[in-house]
This record gives sequence, C-alpha cells and structure tokens, in this order.
Amino acid sequence: MLPHKSQERKLARLFQGESDEDDKTDNEDYDLFASQNAQRMDISQPPPPNHPANSASNIQLEASSSTASSLERQRMNENVSLLLEIDPDKNLSIWEYLEQENRDPLIKEYIDIVRDSNFLPEEPMSDLLRDSDFTPSFELAQDIQCKVINNFSCYLKGDNFVTNVKGATEANITLFQPTTKFYIPQYSLLPGKVFETFDNCKKMCVLSMQSAAVLGQSFTKELLLLRNFKLLKDAVALQLGDEDERLETTKYFYLTLYTSTYVNYFKTKKVKNIVWSQRKGRTHGSVPKWRMNNSEPPTETKCKFAEKLTSLVTQNKIKIDKVKALGDLDKFQAEVRKFNTDNSNRNSNNSEDFVLSQKRKPKLRPNGPKQVRKLTKVKPRQKNPLYDQNRILDSDNDVELDQIVDTHVENALGK
Repeated sequence: MLPHKSQERKLARLFQGESDEDDKTDNEDYDLFASQNAQRMDISQPPPPNHPANSASNIQLEASSSTASSLERQRMNENVSLLLEIDPDKNLSIWEYLEQENRDPLIKEYIDIVRDSNFLPEEPMSDLLRDSDFTPSFELAQDIQCKVINNFSCYLKGDNFVTNVKGATEANITLFQPTTKFYIPQYSLLPGKVFETFDNCKKMCVLSMQSAAVLGQSFTKELLLLRNFKLLKDAVALQLGDEDERLETTKYFYLTLYTSTYVNYFKTKKVKNIVWSQRKGRTHGSVPKWRMNNSEPPTETKCKFAEKLTSLVTQNKIKIDKVKALGDLDKFQAEVRKFNTDNSNRNSNNSEDFVLSQKRKPKLRPNGPKQVRKLTKVKPRQKNPLYDQNRILDSDNDVELDQIVDTHVENALGK
C-alpha cells in the first residue's frame, strides 16, 4: 500500500534531519477535496478503507510497478555480472549506457549479443591468424562476407574518428563552429563582456559535443564488432555441429576478413597524423564590425517600428507635445481596456450561447469526377417572431418586446 502524502513528508523530514514539529501544518487530510473545517488525522494510522489509495486499481498498479522495478534491478545485476566477467577493468563503453537497456534498442542488442556469445568486442589481432594452422571445412557465403567487410570498414573509419577527435578534445581544440539563430536587438551596443561569454559558451558546447561523440562512436565500434561475430557465428552454426569446430571456424573467418579489410582500408584512405598542439580551434566569436576594426561605436539606431512616426515628424504632419502625447496615451489605454473587456466577455459566454450566435455557413462538397464544387442547398429557417413584418411595436410596447425576446431565448435553449 502506498504511504499517504503526510507520511511521505514525515519520512522526508526524518531523512533530512528535521523534526516532526517543524511543519505540522503540512499534514493534509485524506479527503480529496478537504473543507476548511476538516479535522486533522493521525499520520501514524493507515488511510481509511474508502481512501483511493486502497482501491483495487491503485493496489494493482503498485504491485505491477514494484514487480517491474524488481525485474529491472535483477536484469541490471545480471548484466553487470556478465560484463564484469569479460571486462573486469570496465574499458568498454557500454558501462556508460547500461541503464538504458529498456529504452534504447541498440543497447539491448549489444547486451544480448554479449550474453549469447560471451564475446569481448575489442580490436581484432591479426597476429593470431599468423600463428594459427586451422583450415575451415567450407567457404563462407559471399553476402555474409560483404556484410562483415562493410562493418569492419565502418569500424576502422570510426576508430580513426575517435583517435582524431579525442586528441583534439584533450588538446582543448574545437573542430567546428556552431551556428545559432538568435536575434538580439541592438546587437552592436552590447558590452564587450557579453561577447566573451558567448565565445566561452560556444567553445564549451563544442568540446562537450566532441567528448560525447567520442564515447558514442566507441560504442558504435564495439557494436559493429559484436554484429560481425554474431553474423559469422550464425553462418557457421548452419554448416557445423561440433561446438569446438564452430568456435574455431568463427574465429578464423573473423580474423581473416578483418585482416583483408584492414589492408584494403588503409590502401584506399589517406590517414593523416595530426599534431593537435600545432592546430587552432575553429570556434570563433562574432562581434560587431566596429569592435573588429577598433572604430568608434555607433551613435544612431534604426527600428522599423518607428518608421511611421518618424515619417510623420519629417513631413511636418504632426507635432509632438505634451498635450498630444497624453491624449494619444489616454486613447490607447481606452482601446486596450475595451479590447480586454470584449475578450473577457467573449470567453465567458457558455457553449450554448456560442452555438446560438453562430451563422450556418453552406458547405462546399465535390460533385462528379471533375471535382466541381457548388453550394449545397440550405433548408430555410423558421420564421423568427422577433422580425415579423406584420408586427409593429412602438415605444409604448417595449415591455411586450422584452417578453417576446425572453420567451424566444428560453425556447431556443429548451427551457
């Protein structure tokens, strides 16, 4: 059973080192809509039987949520134990994303492959292939080979990215210029310290993005290695039955295809050895031209919202003085009040009055294959007694007119 809010606050005060006497007025009644004269209830007693917390739906939801959380904790503990077996030093990037298994399908795929194959996704060592005398008993299908080669090529490309971006980030070098669309009025009149703050924020943003990209690309590299191992393992399992022979054959194809991909990749791609200590960052600040040229700051400003008034002044069509300024202010304030009043009255009308005030508009509907639209016929309305031409009311019959109006409105509302 979920604790009541007052009990939760009591526990919170105990954990925070506060006494029960600090805020006794915070204890709420069990009623959903408590009256001002409701009596306080003892927080040590459980909620009454008719309290919503004791309803079957709440108890069911509580039980299901507690079961789900316990299963999630159990799953997390299993994943930690599994990863510690193959990576006791926690060098893999999956440790940063382990809690997102239920929210990210890539994280789930990573962990599922590790659990199924118990394979450590590290850089393959081609020297192991040189020391091996194993020869497979069948040839791998070409489509499987192409998938594995593409994954290994992407792995090598990601490895080059991680090396370069990590080196730049460690050297505090920014690799790109972030673009922002943020309009600031009178940008050229801002103090110089504001632009320094903008530059620091840009640089911190770029460095943070570079660090996140390095960690994310490390995960992608490991995932590609895991996918390749799974592809080869599944393909070999279709051909062989012996477990030891399956493992040896999978390792053979894994190392062979990686070695061939490695040689081909570095033959076709030029890899630069970048010395980041000799490079400059690409993130630069943007300042007004007068600051770049060390000239005088601007003394005149321009605003499109002032064009109408300035043109009238230039053409001698108006003369601004105290009387005109205050008169315009009073007129403007009156218009604002009228607008606010009309708007509040419009919002206060109920839905029935709103429906009555609407005019029925003819609908446009397609007619025939040419999609020719025409106005649909509207049924004639019933004659309104208020507008009966045969009935003439003068000033002496104002009371009778009011009665007719009231009767018509009541009939329209169904009263």
